[in-house]
Amino acid sequence: MQTQSEQNSPASLILIVREVRTEGFCVVYCNSLVRDVLSEDELVRRIYQLASSVGLKVSFNAEKTLCIFEQY
Repeated sequence: MQTQSEQNSPASLILIVREVRTEGFCVVYCNSLVRDVLSEDELVRRIYQLASSVGLKVSFNAEKTLCIFEQY
């Protein structure tokens, strides 16, 4: 069974990919992509997986609250 954030991810990823293609990057609050994660390590791991699944690279601000998606 998928979690709520996994069910929402495909639509969010489509919008992220679209913005990266038009603007060159997309900045998103991390907790808007993966809401059900307790640890920072798990949050980062899941967002890396999401980015990889659509062929994007991702980086984070120092606090791990924002993620920046870009093309490779």
